[in-house]
Amino acid sequence: MSYKKFYSDLQKSNLKSLYIFSGNELYMKKLMIKKCMEKFISSDIDFFETMDKNPDFNDIISASSMIPFMSLKKLIVVHNGSFIFTSKVSEIDLDKFLNIHKDNSSIVTILLVNDLDKRKKSYKKIAKVAELFEFNKLEEKSFTDFVIKTLEKNSTKITSDALRYYVKNSNYLEKDSLETLYSVEKKLEVIAAASNGIIDKKTIVYYVNANSENNVFKWRNAVLVGDIKNALLYLNTLSESGKKEIYLVFMLNQLILELLNISLLMDAGKSDNEIIKIRGLQSFVFKNNCNILNKISRENLIKIYNLSLDADNQMKYGGIDSDVSLKKLIYDIAILLN
Repeated sequence: MSYKKFYSDLQKSNLKSLYIFSGNELYMKKLMIKKCMEKFISSDIDFFETMDKNPDFNDIISASSMIPFMSLKKLIVVHNGSFIFTSKVSEIDLDKFLNIHKDNSSIVTILLVNDLDKRKKSYKKIAKVAELFEFNKLEEKSFTDFVIKTLEKNSTKITSDALRYYVKNSNYLEKDSLETLYSVEKKLEVIAAASNGIIDKKTIVYYVNANSENNVFKWRNAVLVGDIKNALLYLNTLSESGKKEIYLVFMLNQLILELLNISLLMDAGKSDNEIIKIRGLQSFVFKNNCNILNKISRENLIKIYNLSLDADNQMKYGGIDSDVSLKKLIYDIAILLN
């Protein structure tokens, strides 16, 4: 279940005694914990929190056994809660912990975990008492609301076209993006501080453009795996930020040549570290390039390079509209690969 159900139950004071918060969106996990404290905790004596990498389960059991002294409920937060699903916890201790939480309205314990293996025997036992909530990336509507509320906290409004542009181009909603709500919040605070209480599209485009080179890399990756949808989406974003079609073709050709060089070095028996040193690459760039090479044969890579050179010539000398030439290149590559 999502955090919205937890928040709804919290507002109704209808919480269970044991929760598992899974997922990578730490911002929302901490926000829900903060809301619990505001709702139930009147004194720090009724709040127990451990951030230890290897929490002492006996301490947690002991804290769970104590009734609230000055607050409505006792709140226990375990930040590295995954340990409870491991062999480090004996069945006797686990049973003792779970028995404390059965039908116990005086306590709320929250275990924070990132990865969760629901196949484990211990999980199935815990799940009979605990309720699981997943804190993953917000969906577009919730993320849009987050942007608006964050700016409102900074006494700033945003025009509807600027809001749409930011949500679309912030990178947060992308599946593999490392962007978190914490980093989004910090960026919005900077933008708000530099504005005069209102953010228009011109302002937001200026700040988002700082990430445009990253979008170039993502566009090239999408093109070279035949992902038409994302290739066109990134192309539209890059066009809005002022990137010229001829520049994008140049960057695509650079990547293709780099991939061919890496492929030849691999055939020559060079190790990953040797190739990184020879080509002067950062390790994450090399890894990304290897992922592309795993999906494209050298024969197709050479064909793509020739297609890209043709598009480059058409833009420079053929009198064909650059946007048309580039989109044709994207489709031609996708047809070749699929």
